[in-house]
This record gives sequence, structure tokens and C-alpha cells, in this order.
Amino acid sequence: MKTELERLSVWKKVAFGAGDSTFSLLFTTLSFYFLFFLTDGVGVPAAIAGWIFFAGKLWDAFSDPLMGYISDRTRTRWGRRRPYLLFGTPVLAVLYIILWQRFGIESVALQFVLYALLAVLFFTGFTLVAVPYSSLIPELTLDYNDRTSLVSFRMFFSIIFSIVGAALPMMFVDAAGGDISKGFGRMAVIFGIFAMIPLFITFLGTKERFTEEGSAAISLKEAYKLTLKNRPFRFAMFIFLLSWVTVDLIGVVFVYFVTYYLNRQEILDTLFFVMFIIAAIFLPFWYGVSKKIGKRWTYIIGISLWASVMLIIIFFPRDTSNLVIYILSGLAGIGVSTAHVIPWALIPECVDYDELSTGKRREGMYTGFLTFLQKLASSFAILVTGWILGISGYEAGISQSPKTLLAIRMLLGPIPGVMLTASVILAFFYPITRRRFAEIRSELDAKHSVSARVLEE
Repeated sequence: MKTELERLSVWKKVAFGAGDSTFSLLFTTLSFYFLFFLTDGVGVPAAIAGWIFFAGKLWDAFSDPLMGYISDRTRTRWGRRRPYLLFGTPVLAVLYIILWQRFGIESVALQFVLYALLAVLFFTGFTLVAVPYSSLIPELTLDYNDRTSLVSFRMFFSIIFSIVGAALPMMFVDAAGGDISKGFGRMAVIFGIFAMIPLFITFLGTKERFTEEGSAAISLKEAYKLTLKNRPFRFAMFIFLLSWVTVDLIGVVFVYFVTYYLNRQEILDTLFFVMFIIAAIFLPFWYGVSKKIGKRWTYIIGISLWASVMLIIIFFPRDTSNLVIYILSGLAGIGVSTAHVIPWALIPECVDYDELSTGKRREGMYTGFLTFLQKLASSFAILVTGWILGISGYEAGISQSPKTLLAIRMLLGPIPGVMLTASVILAFFYPITRRRFAEIRSELDAKHSVSARVLEE
């Protein structure tokens, strides 16, 4: 087995990173607009719409570790992960298109059953492809900086297609004469068809670095226990959770904030564009910073800036100028960029730490378990968001009461700000520094060399 740190070519990084275009595009539209589609397009009450989203994401959360476990044990001539990109992507695209259609059902109970079922099916397709894709990172390169670079390429595509997913949907609604359900339905067809292309590029442009250590049999119960015993992973897990649940929460609430609090839906697309284009521009900056000061301090600096922006939003009046709002969106984008790069880059080194302790490589299990917790936490956050909007008196398409507007402002500003601050505190104590990572890799390489000599003899 090869143990040297083989650097990836730019093409392989592009081929891998392109795959996240699919997940970012589909998930951004879902996170930002699906609740709005249900409440203002289909006519589902806000509290019920929150339960629909919760049902889909709850199932999605529990299916992720199972998919990681399955992909860890998969053996094909294409590797452990890549076959799911080839065969699962068309299924995902079809389910996405169906999810965004209005079926003319007036009964709230039937609306709940239908859209909850469709959400469960869609997230099943999402898990089938997303978990194996995310598990590829530690199998493509062993190098500390190369992994951060690989994540940066991935997140470049993620942010670019977050812009598309955030800015374009309302253009489809405008093109449909303001008909929300028809506009989102057309969007789903176009986005769903396009979404297949990037993952096919990833399948063709990457090759897994298969390791025999990962083939050792291990029960699912034992896999859970070993995963939670990994101390660095526990820190990385909560850092990841707090930053990405914040992303999900802001994504859901932002459209309500701009539409009903600022009463300026016409600038929504521009705000999303400013935030995400700034985030994309700062990706290479944060990668360069992480090479100099390490991932931990890079995260602390970037997320602290983002937390500060979110904490002061509550104090801005409804007549705040567009210029100030654009500046705040740009500052938030700098922090969003950090959240796209660093949390994902921590996971591969946690996998290496686990291999040193257990002798097994379980990329899929770690990715699946992490996304399980993230989606579980996110599903509860979105459920609570729908519930809070409901009890605050939210009604679609009308001017909202001061109570409802306060609820929207709290959900967008102080609550995300507190979660980001908590993640910064955790980052101070993250145990794998650049020096510790070098020690882990050195010990692993020594073990691999011994194993290789034994096999040769």
C-alpha cells in the first residue's frame, strides 16, 4: 500500500469539488424556500409546514449513519463511494422535481401526508448520494494542506451554486406572473435536470485510494461507540453542528425577514448574491490563512466576525438603508466562507486519529454520523421556527404584527449569533493542531510500512 503523501492535481480537485454543485443547489433552494413554498404557495399553515420539513429531515438524519456504514462495506470495481454517484443521482433528480409540485389538494391533513412522504423520499435519495460523496475526501489525499485545498475547491462550487439556489428561484416566480407554486415547479424541473451533470463529472474525474484497513468487519453498534469515543471528533462535531445549523436557520428565516420586516422583497436576490459572492472570494483567503496559522485559529477569526454581524441585526430599524444592509450581507459572507471551509476540513484528520486508535478507516461512518446529527439538529431548528412563526401570529401574504416581526428578527439575529459564539469557544479547545496532525500521520505511515513489509514477506 502507498503511504507517501501524493498531491492531487488541480483537475482532480475541480472534478471532486464540482460534485457539491448538485447538493448546494438543491439543498439551498430547499432550505431557503421550501417552507415559503408550502406556506405561501401551497397554503399549508406555518406550524404544519414546519412539521413537514421536520419529518423529511428527521428521516434523513437517521438514514445518514446507515448509509455511511453501508458505503464503508461496499466493494466494487469503482470503489466504495463512486458507484452511488453514478446510480443514485438520477433518482435524486426525479424526486427533487416531484417535491416542488402543487397537486391541488385543499385538505391540510392530506397536504401534510403527501408532502411529508415526498420529503422523506427526497431526503432518502439525497442521503444515497451525499454521504458517499462527502466520504471521498480522506480517500483522495493524506496531506494536511491538500485536504484543506480540496475542501476549498468543493466549497467554491458550493458557494457559487448557493448563489444560484438563493437568487434564481424568485426569478422563476416573477416569470410565472407571481404564481409561487408554478414558479417553483418550473425551477425544480430545470434544476433537477442540471443537478445530474456535476456528480457525473465527479464520478469520471476521481479515483478512490482504497485501503484494506477499512475492510475489517465491524458491527453498526460498535461503529457508533467507537465514533463517539473519538475526542477530536466530538469537538469537531459540535463546531460543525453549531455553524451549519446556523446556516440552515438563517436560510429559512432570511426570506421572511426581507419580505415582511424590511418589506423589500425586490432586493432579496441581490442580498443573496452579495453574501455568497463575497464568501466565494474569501475562500482562497481563508485557505491561505489556515496554512499560516492553522485551521482552529482561522475558524475562530472568521466566525467571530460573522457572530458579531448576527448579534447586532436585532437593533436595525425597518428603514435601514439598502447600502447598510448590503454591507452587513458582505460581512456575513466573509464568515460564511469560513464555515464552508474549516468544519469540513477537520473531519478527515479525525478519521486519521480514529485509524490510529482502531486500525480501521471509517470515512463513511464519520460522515454519516456527522450529517445525522447536523440534520437532526437542523430539523428541530426548522420545526421550532415554523412553530414560533405560528404562535406569533404569522399569516402568509399580509402585513405581519409587531409580535411576528420580533419573532422573525430574533430567529435571524441573536439566536444564530449565540450559536456561532458557542462554536468559537469550542474551537479554542480543539485538540488536533498542525503539529499533532503531523505526529498522527507519521505514526500511521510507520504502521502502514510495517504492514506492507509483512505482506511482502
